[in-house]
Amino acid sequence: DKNRIGEMGIGINSEIHAPTGYLLTDEKIMGTVHFAIGHNQFMGGNNKSTMHWDMVMLQPTVTLDDQVLLDDGRFTLKGFAD
Repeated sequence: DKNRIGEMGIGINSEIHAPTGYLLTDEKIMGTVHFAIGHNQFMGGNNKSTMHWDMVMLQPTVTLDDQVLLDDGRFTLKGFAD
């Protein structure tokens, strides 16, 4: 189904400092969030679709259970430094 989230991740690679234009690299930049809609069976998911569309968000703020995990792309948890 092309209307379902097929993938979500948070980038933790501190060695990549700017987008390269190559999504497989850009989705790993420290402090980014990436989503994909569509097909995910190639990574063990159950969503079958004719498309898989990746999107990367730079400098996002992510809150989970009222705790800020990322604030403007910076980790707020101990042990993660950018």
